[in-house]
Amino acid sequence: MDPVIRYDREKNADLVKTIECFKKCQHSVWQTAKELNIHKNTLNYRIRKIRELLGDENELGPQRSDIELALDIKNFIEETRFD
Repeated sequence: MDPVIRYDREKNADLVKTIECFKKCQHSVWQTAKELNIHKNTLNYRIRKIRELLGDENELGPQRSDIELALDIKNFIEETRFD
């Protein structure tokens, strides 16, 4: 997830938010685009960008479930972090 998080910080791209919403919307492109108030082509671009950043150019990189699990772990760590 680090490349996606870095890209988000640098470009303010909302990729992490996109993954979270996509998961919440049960992987429906139409519902996710509606929820995020973006065009479905914008959503498809974001999904391609996420896959590219995670090295999934030839379908050999992380699967959707791996990405979502990594995001869940990241969120859990952030929520339980003691400052």
